[in-house]
Amino acid sequence: MKAREEQEKAYKKAYAWALKVQKACLLKPVDITVKVGYCSANERTWDISANTITVCIWDSELKEHFSAEWATFRYDFEDNKKVVEAYLKAKGITIK
Repeated sequence: MKAREEQEKAYKKAYAWALKVQKACLLKPVDITVKVGYCSANERTWDISANTITVCIWDSELKEHFSAEWATFRYDFEDNKKVVEAYLKAKGITIK
C-alpha cells in the first residue's frame, strides 16, 4: 500500500482531472456529476480510504453511464479514466 502522502498526492491529481473534465463539459449536452466523497466509517490515520473522487457521465441517448472513481482501494481508475476521455473525445469534447 502506498504511503499516506503518496495517496494524498494521487487524490489531488484525480480531483484536478475531475475539475478539468467538468469544465470541458460546461455548456455541452452532457449530464456530468463530480463527487468528492467521504465515509467516516473508512477513516484511518495511516491512509485516506475515507476519501473518494467520482466523475460520472450519463448519456441519455445510449442510456449508459461512463464513470471513473478514485479511491485507495480501487485499481481501475486509470482504465476508467481512459474510457471517459475516449467517450468525451467521440462527442467532440476536449479536456484541456
